[in-house]
Amino acid sequence: MTGVKLSRLLSNTLLMKTNYGSGDFGTWMYDEYNLPAYNYQCNQYHIPEKMPLVNKNSIWGDYRNHFSQIGNDRIIGLISNFGYVKIRQDEGSPKFLNEYNPKNNQYSGGFGYFTDGKECLSTYYQEQEDFERIFGCGYFTKKVWNDKYDVKQTLFAPYGDDPCIISKVIITNKTNKTVTGSWFDYWGNEMYQMSYRPVKYSYYKKAKQDYYCYFRTEFSKNFGRHYTNWENGGAVGYNFEGYSYPKKDEANGFDSIQEVNDLINPAVGDRGNFEDLNPPTMFVTCLNKDLVTEMRYSGSAFFGNEDILDPSGISNKNDEGEKDSLIANTKFELAAGESKELYYLIGYLPQGFNKEYLMLKYQNSYKTTLEDTMKSWKENLTTLEILNNDEEDWLKRELIWHNYFLRSCVTFDSSMGNHILNQGCNYQYIVGNQVFVRDVAQHLLPFIYSDQILAKELIDYQLKMVDSTGMIFGGTTGNGVIIDDPRITDGLPPHFVVANAGGSDIGEPREDKRPPLEQRYDDQELWPLWIVSEYVLATKDFDYLNEVKIGYFSLNNEPRTVLEICKQLFDYMKNEVGLGKHGLVKLLWNDWSRALFHKKRRDVPKEDAATASKIAESLFTSSLAIFCTEMFAQLLKAIDDPKAEEVEKYSHDLKEAINNIWNGKWIQRLWVSDNYGYVGDVDEFFMEGQPWTLVSKTLPDDRAQTLIKNMKELVMDPSPIGAAKQRVALEYDDKSNDGWIWWSLNGPLIWGLVPYNKELAFKEYIKNSLATHANEYPDIWFGIWSADDNYTSFLSEYPGYTRFRAGVLDNKRNYLKGHPDDFEIPDAINFPVACVHPHAWPLYDTMKFLQLEFTKEGLRMTPSVPRDEYKVTSKLIEYKQTNNKISGYYNPLIAGEYTISIDLSNVGRNFSKLIVNGNEQKIDLDREAITFKGEANTTLIWELL
Repeated sequence: MTGVKLSRLLSNTLLMKTNYGSGDFGTWMYDEYNLPAYNYQCNQYHIPEKMPLVNKNSIWGDYRNHFSQIGNDRIIGLISNFGYVKIRQDEGSPKFLNEYNPKNNQYSGGFGYFTDGKECLSTYYQEQEDFERIFGCGYFTKKVWNDKYDVKQTLFAPYGDDPCIISKVIITNKTNKTVTGSWFDYWGNEMYQMSYRPVKYSYYKKAKQDYYCYFRTEFSKNFGRHYTNWENGGAVGYNFEGYSYPKKDEANGFDSIQEVNDLINPAVGDRGNFEDLNPPTMFVTCLNKDLVTEMRYSGSAFFGNEDILDPSGISNKNDEGEKDSLIANTKFELAAGESKELYYLIGYLPQGFNKEYLMLKYQNSYKTTLEDTMKSWKENLTTLEILNNDEEDWLKRELIWHNYFLRSCVTFDSSMGNHILNQGCNYQYIVGNQVFVRDVAQHLLPFIYSDQILAKELIDYQLKMVDSTGMIFGGTTGNGVIIDDPRITDGLPPHFVVANAGGSDIGEPREDKRPPLEQRYDDQELWPLWIVSEYVLATKDFDYLNEVKIGYFSLNNEPRTVLEICKQLFDYMKNEVGLGKHGLVKLLWNDWSRALFHKKRRDVPKEDAATASKIAESLFTSSLAIFCTEMFAQLLKAIDDPKAEEVEKYSHDLKEAINNIWNGKWIQRLWVSDNYGYVGDVDEFFMEGQPWTLVSKTLPDDRAQTLIKNMKELVMDPSPIGAAKQRVALEYDDKSNDGWIWWSLNGPLIWGLVPYNKELAFKEYIKNSLATHANEYPDIWFGIWSADDNYTSFLSEYPGYTRFRAGVLDNKRNYLKGHPDDFEIPDAINFPVACVHPHAWPLYDTMKFLQLEFTKEGLRMTPSVPRDEYKVTSKLIEYKQTNNKISGYYNPLIAGEYTISIDLSNVGRNFSKLIVNGNEQKIDLDREAITFKGEANTTLIWELL
């Protein structure tokens, strides 16, 4: 790749046996903590600008700006290859506390300057040749040096739940003289709230979509800032001064804030608002008690010469400009050969935290906090290790990284009173919402195996979204606002109402504020049935079913037990959403992928589309419903609840209904009407329903094998990075349909394939990895350490990228031709990382290769990784298979005697001895399945020798 420069590696690092999956931007390695890290080695200034990357000067980003993140259970630091860090906090609403906006002399923060009065070294990257950047598990290290000094800055989020990060700076004097030095730790203070208000407004008024960014940037001007000195530091507080910005901009066609609020009322719902009107105080303080730190507050004065590598504020003390930054200046002496360590605590103060607590905690522990954090990131990991196979060493490395990245996406939603795990990427950072409940369900799955306490809290979030009828709202946005589809009227005048995908008239919201049935989701209520059931059966925490949950808005604030909520969810699906004429779940407006949008060969006529949200049937939702309700029935049976029979019959009837309309090739996507027939029939394949049909074993084996054979030929084999979502049947020879590669579909597909063809399942598991994407498309920066929720497929003109609409490509073409459009359409490609799907699903699929089935009495498993020697590890379960023995443990939350059954049909060897909790048990070891009992007071441990 043009412009790649290799720099020397960090000292005390261990290179991996293989750096497979590194791509062209750097090298994967193990760091000094024996954790994966990415050594970013690219000079991004030399990357050629090309289709379909975002424009260099786009308001939505810069194709050269490559992001990763640091985080704990409260705060996220979005880190850039340019060297800065944006602090994201979610209490009150998702926002950046220090946006990057060079036009206002705001450069985010997280970098600094060392000067001896003559020379200046900066940890902001601007093509310095001697510069190093490491994206680690929980930290971001930058190192810059010359012949006199080394400067190493490491930013990390202390493991746990504190709303802060630490900047650790090590400065080494390589000269033979004592010098007086000074370090400036810089943090800007321009707030950027990820408000959904302008998004919703733009739908109604058809405003240009760069209005989102314009609105959010201007909205920050509604807040006054006041700065105060702290001991060895300073802080900035915010006060809302009323809705004054944005101002009306006739030239760009932007309305004023008053016009926006006339359309979108500032206070939405019961308790929420689109923005946080009481942002938390942000602070910076030096933790070194023996050093004196002075504060500067004017970034505009500090960067008065607009030289970010050597700002004028380094050599003068001018602080007379507008107060807009927190710049901590610490002076010290360095003897010849001496290194000095400086520590700065940077964070914010949400409700429940105070500066005295945080200061005292970290003043007493700052020298060991980084090491303690790294130790914590090595605990309770879910991994798969292929033993004695150097070529697949990278797999364990990648799974350890997934554990970190998934957990670091956790934040705290004060309106819900919950830690949350949202979908990230474009959904959060461009659109600005926390959606959807179905995604939260998928993302929390790995925590059932690695951190059951966090898993339960994230499940609580889903249950708090269930209203009193059993309906689930899609998600939240801002400060406790229930997200709605912008096409729903929300009480607006008729001329603002937008027709939906099918062309039917939008109904007015009901008096109870719920949307009309045909505008609701047809699958959201299913996911919690599965998640609650798997959590309880896996951990044996049956008491959770009796815990009382109270929602946070008026439509669900009656206390209900978890079990009561689950029964309401099922009843809502059965009786409210209901079934259509074929006995399948009805298609509502918010079906998983709004499949009416995706028909390529044969347009759905308006008259058929108009009735689709009332009579159509979704095979995706039906196949998902089979699995989720089967899981719920298993849970109900375990507690001897008579409703199990009703739930089981519902699932059985759906299985029968799908088999009755089997088309001989695959599962159709949906039935539209008698006149139209099916979307996704024999002429076009859609992935959505296929995985869940396999997971739930809906089809007889011969039909399942036919389905797998057709998928393999059509969308698996031609794709180098995982199965494509959809494709026109081969006999039509039509490449106009880009199928996309989706983890949210390929995750369950891999799982569903395991019982039928474990080799094919493992092949897809590897193909969907980050390492494979980086190997196939090494010059695409995303897909190496993080990714979006989809990639463009082998059918696309630009394979291996991520979602972009036609208008995005038109914008880019015009830009490259030298006559850019007056606005830019944002899409997933503007923020193609930090999606949780590509980090959560590989971890969950790892456990599914054990074919675990949990019962009230214990568990059954059929280990199915197609390797002779391997080890699957999690906090809940471990299974290790070598040539000499197999062993493992089960660590449920509740102590008791449990029965474990292991099907050894895929192991291919016999054993002579069984040891359970250190004691040999007599058992028939010649059987294909071995069953034994043991006490799990802490952990039930077993070995087969």
